[in-house]
Formats: sequence, C-alpha cells, structure tokens
Amino acid sequence: MRLSANVIFWAVVFFFFGTASYFTYTVEALKAKLNVSPTHIQFSSGQKIKVVKIVSGHEVAVDYQGAQTTVRLLGIMSFASNVNDPAMENTARISVRYLEENVLNKDAEWIFDKFHKDSYGRVLSYLQVGGKDTGLEMIANGVSVVYSRYAFPREEVYLKAELLAQKEKKGIWGVAVAAERARQLKLLWENEKAAEAQK
Repeated sequence: MRLSANVIFWAVVFFFFGTASYFTYTVEALKAKLNVSPTHIQFSSGQKIKVVKIVSGHEVAVDYQGAQTTVRLLGIMSFASNVNDPAMENTARISVRYLEENVLNKDAEWIFDKFHKDSYGRVLSYLQVGGKDTGLEMIANGVSVVYSRYAFPREEVYLKAELLAQKEKKGIWGVAVAAERARQLKLLWENEKAAEAQK
C-alpha cells in the first residue's frame, strides 16, 4: 500500500509539532523548577551565589543557600542560541559560550538596588564574578546588546561600553547581519518606550 503525499506531509507536521511541544514543555518545566525560591530565604544585594547552569545568553541558574533560582541579568539582551538561521547560528551562541567559559560553576554575587522578580519568577540582578560586572563585560566584548527597553541604573555606563564595542566591531558588531538585527531591536525598544511615554 502506497502512502499519499498528503498523508506523509501531515504525519511529518504532527511529528514536528509533537516534538516541539515536548521540548517546550520540558524547558518550561525546568525553568519552573529552577525558580522555586523558599520563602524563608532572605535576599539582599551582595550575597554570595554559585552559578550552576546557563539557561540562555542572559539567564543563569544559581544556587543560593541550597536552593536554585534563575537570575535574569539586568541591562542586557542576547540573541536566542537556538536561532534557526544559518547566518546567525554561530553569532547567536556567543553569549551562551561566554557565560559557560566565564561564570559557569563559579562563585558570584548578585547585585541589585531593590530585590525584584519579573513576571517569569526570575531574580532581576547584575551578576558579579571576580569583582567584575558580567553584563558590562558581555556588552564590552560585543556578545550581548544593552537592553534599553527599560531604564536601569547602569544604563549610561553600558551604553558607552556598547558604543566602543560597535566602533571596534567586537562580537556581534563585526557580523553585518547580527549588527543590523541588534540595531533593529534597539529601535523597536526605543519606539515602545516612546509609545508608552505618550500614554
């Protein structure tokens, strides 16, 4: 019995849909597990933590007092490492590689003016390793862009480092397609801020 092209097409579609659904569920379940923060723990800036997993180019899982939680690095945005674009594939992974090489399994401190979690349950914080601001280092090396959608206290310093990285064509700024996408993102964020300010 020969299968028709239509049957094969729909079988492939359902296979990919099922696979994508499974992986999405698995990742979300992992993130939810990482974001369970016991209520008895007191969070304050400067506390020692250990980076135990790289979640994305701007998120890390940390161990703090025996509990794991996810930290969303303030002030930076990185391209998704699983981007499905051959022109961006290597460039998109540089932020994850940077974190793997420089912060994974290392002692760190989280730094924040006020403890806050975002709508995903992630702690919003700067990450300091060896006395250096990881986000600022990532910007200076061109592996991430300044996330200017929301104002943050170190924004001016980050923007200066980003401008220098652009001039020196470091990291993503040395790859035309990545640099253009970064500029488009930044323009989008500025437009969103302007629209919000007019409300």
